[in-house]
Amino acid sequence: MEIATAPAATESVGAAGPGPLITHVLIATFHHTHGPIVEWAYPPFPALPGSSAAPAAPSVDSRVELPPQWSSLVPFCALPDGSHSRDACFNAFHLPPVPGWGEFAAKTVFATSCYRQISASELIVKTPDITRQMVQKAVVVLSSEPLYGAIRDKLDAVTRHFFEQKDFTNKDVIMELYENLTANYRSVTETVFNSGLNLTEFINLHRGKALVLLKLMMLQKKVMFFSTNVDTLINTQYSLVSLMPNLMAHLHSVGSPALDGTITTDSSTSPANLILPSPSTESQARITKRRAAGLPIEIFGPGTGGFFQPYLPLQQMDTLLQPDTIQTYMFGTTNGVLRDQTKPLALDAIVHCDEARIDIINPDLNTLLALTPPDKKWINDLVTKVTTNDSSYAATDDYIRAQFEDYLLAALATIMAAMGDEDGTAVTIDPSPRASQAPSPTAATAAAADAAKKDAADANEQGGAAFGGQVPGSESSLHSSPSNPALADAAAADPNSPAQRRLKLNEFHGAWVTAFLATRAGEAWRQRVTARRAELVAAGHKSLVEEVVPQHPCHGHTLTAHLNDKLQTKIAELHLDEKKQAIQASISSAVVIGGKFLEKAAAKVKEEAVKRQQQGVRKEEIVQRTTQAASKAKQYGVSLWGAATAYIATKRAEYVAPGADAAKQDAEATPKSESAGQAMPPADSNDSLRDQLYSAGADEHGSGKYKALAADDDA
Repeated sequence: MEIATAPAATESVGAAGPGPLITHVLIATFHHTHGPIVEWAYPPFPALPGSSAAPAAPSVDSRVELPPQWSSLVPFCALPDGSHSRDACFNAFHLPPVPGWGEFAAKTVFATSCYRQISASELIVKTPDITRQMVQKAVVVLSSEPLYGAIRDKLDAVTRHFFEQKDFTNKDVIMELYENLTANYRSVTETVFNSGLNLTEFINLHRGKALVLLKLMMLQKKVMFFSTNVDTLINTQYSLVSLMPNLMAHLHSVGSPALDGTITTDSSTSPANLILPSPSTESQARITKRRAAGLPIEIFGPGTGGFFQPYLPLQQMDTLLQPDTIQTYMFGTTNGVLRDQTKPLALDAIVHCDEARIDIINPDLNTLLALTPPDKKWINDLVTKVTTNDSSYAATDDYIRAQFEDYLLAALATIMAAMGDEDGTAVTIDPSPRASQAPSPTAATAAAADAAKKDAADANEQGGAAFGGQVPGSESSLHSSPSNPALADAAAADPNSPAQRRLKLNEFHGAWVTAFLATRAGEAWRQRVTARRAELVAAGHKSLVEEVVPQHPCHGHTLTAHLNDKLQTKIAELHLDEKKQAIQASISSAVVIGGKFLEKAAAKVKEEAVKRQQQGVRKEEIVQRTTQAASKAKQYGVSLWGAATAYIATKRAEYVAPGADAAKQDAEATPKSESAGQAMPPADSNDSLRDQLYSAGADEHGSGKYKALAADDDA
């Protein structure tokens, strides 16, 4: 595999400190007997301290011998927790110095690793140590500077090719990687430090909390970063460190508390002199401002008691339990067990990278990290530009870093002005987070003048000279507050008065400024800028207060204005115009659909009405026909009844006529009964008449009626 050569650097600089930037390339693996080990190193390590011979080349069942300070770190960091569940991942970690071990004796060593795994069944060449179903290995690059982002892509390509060979005995591509990196990174620039980091993703994830994280880091507290994804964990921490200008070049003391030393103000020994950008006018002007501002603030530098480990395994937890040697630390982990060690580690805060959440454990930080209205205005404007202008310069990492640098320069210039950088008059600082609100000028001018005189008198009593006297914000300090109109009047009357400087300083949050100046990093910064001020004056350069306007970038933004902006933002987030158009479109669509529905409904109603009308006509016809049929039936019945009656009468007449004479003769011959007044007809006369009616009534229309009449007659 041919490794591409990086383009020539556009910034000519020298490496920070003696020796090459790339020192070794290692291969770490999971051994079936020993667990995570380092199985190969190129070039071979020098002899270990106390040994006269170099470490022997590893055999099939042996490992590269490492000093005790590294043996529990390198393999466990190269194969991080949960790596077996991923096909590939990156990691970055810092190694402590090893006293008496050549180039590793005096400063932190920076490691970048790329992990992969492959099924043992896919390998072409299997060595006896491959006994597990999956083979897990990592390629590790050791360097004297933090080059995680710069070498990540190349390390990924080489590691992928190393696995695609399916023959781990062939390490030619790993040796080529070492040669290529050594040739391309003979010097380092600030651009190299920042390359490969995704600062835009950092801002999109944490949004307004990005400024809170920067202020938290400057307070030198004990902070843990937690994530289930190693890549997110590393990018979050390095992106945060890169927001402090040139701080990435000053991490040589972060690997161990043993590297902590005394504070130095000799700028000639600072690595910043060895890492300079290209000599353009803009770059030189920025460098001058940085030097005048005392940047970078060495949060993890010598004399600060700082410890920084982007990925900390459980094996290194004991390092954190040294309160006498470690004053502050910042580390990352993916281990839930380590995350839950809040009390033993005396944590001040936990940053959950996946959820963009900050858990404040130390209650004092709730006040110190409160953002003022100008702070919120500034970070919200930045977030808006980054998230809405994806194709413009405002969405790039360089723009974000430039904005944070301008914010820090303004903050430090305001602190220097408030502390008496120009006229030797120190002022006190209000720790109230709402002190940036400008109160309405309601006091009398005399009261304002008296307040201004009192400020100056108090300041002179507290030390007078620049950076001297009482620490701002202490109990006896004169605090400005929103309810102090005299202070506001004094500030309005004289823009350069201590009162005005104090109001400007409080826009950065007076309590946070006080806490920062009380840290070891803050003390080192004060000494550095004091020494550099004399150098700048002697060289004919302007001071920071002359180069940078000593006030907040969003100076004058009050709480009311912030609330109004927040309301406008919330309204904009509702997308009312878009929703209005959508609603109008929905209404129009509903009207059209409703109209069609009504048309169908009306047609259906009309059809039903016609149908019902037709059914009504038919019903009337049926009723009429039924009535006519009933009338005809009635008429027929009447006529039939008349016919039946006539017939009966006829039959009766026939019956009576023939027997009239015989009856008469019988009556004369038969004696009369005493009880009977007349002669009785024969007993069978009715029966004979009924039979005749039955036979005569066998008609298809009236048989039933005849039978009924016969029955009635019988009764």
